[in-house]
Amino acid sequence: MAIEQDLKIFISWSGDLAREITKVLRDWLPKMFDHIDPWASEVDIDAGMRGLDVIQDRLNASSFGIIVVTTENMNKPWLNFEAGALSKRLEEERNPVVPLLVNFENVYDLQGPVSQFQAIKLDQTGMRGLCRSIAAVIGLDPLKVDARFLWAWPDLEKSIAQAKHAAGKQPEVPPVDEKDLLRGIFSAVRTLEKQVVALSNSVPVVSIPLSPNVNAVKHGRSPWHDGQLMQAIQDEIEQIASQYKPVRYVTPMERKGEKVLGVMFADGEGLSQGQFKDLMNQTRGRGVTVAVLTDRELDQS
Repeated sequence: MAIEQDLKIFISWSGDLAREITKVLRDWLPKMFDHIDPWASEVDIDAGMRGLDVIQDRLNASSFGIIVVTTENMNKPWLNFEAGALSKRLEEERNPVVPLLVNFENVYDLQGPVSQFQAIKLDQTGMRGLCRSIAAVIGLDPLKVDARFLWAWPDLEKSIAQAKHAAGKQPEVPPVDEKDLLRGIFSAVRTLEKQVVALSNSVPVVSIPLSPNVNAVKHGRSPWHDGQLMQAIQDEIEQIASQYKPVRYVTPMERKGEKVLGVMFADGEGLSQGQFKDLMNQTRGRGVTVAVLTDRELDQS
């Protein structure tokens, strides 16, 4: 799939350690991906020196957000301001805002407003997940991205260690308040309940008008040689799949030597046998093989 323009990534940071990690990310991410443009201010947001117009201009141009969170900055007002701005800006496009946790043993140790987002730790597993999320927005084959990540990780790991050394000693992770933790769990459960209700009340999949692209395939057009048709089919299949549960991405890829259109759900899990059969029936006739992917499968590949 052709990439029309570079993916602009906004990196939010505050404090010495976050500054050093941000420098590493800004240098490393373009080595990992050919079509991205990471940006971060040269001035600490906590110093209050950044012009709001500069922030707003870059926020408006960005389609992905990374919040570098440390024990030093996780409750800083400016960090939470930019997190809120990123969330509001990117929520409309369903693109992610990812808190990247530095020196945290557990993602559940994250406190404050930033904890509303799905955070990852700055380690090999977390960074691979971050790269997969970026790949999904760009439309890259996740298996190929995983292979490139294995090549690029040692250099990143070394740079992270150097950044931590340069930043010096950091505060300990504060103990998690049990009441706050329970509130977070309750909020997450309520969100899931709303999603289940929304899915149960959604319009049946069969009502979506999909015939034009099916007809195009019947008349000899191949999605694998027609980028516009492939994009239209991807959009249709994402519509269908999202009736079952939220979709992380739908992307062309190669799986076990075969070209497929991979569907990854937001929870990283598959479907029930009945749901899978129904999905296959609904997506039939579009000139592509649809494959439901899971995080477990990608981890083992």
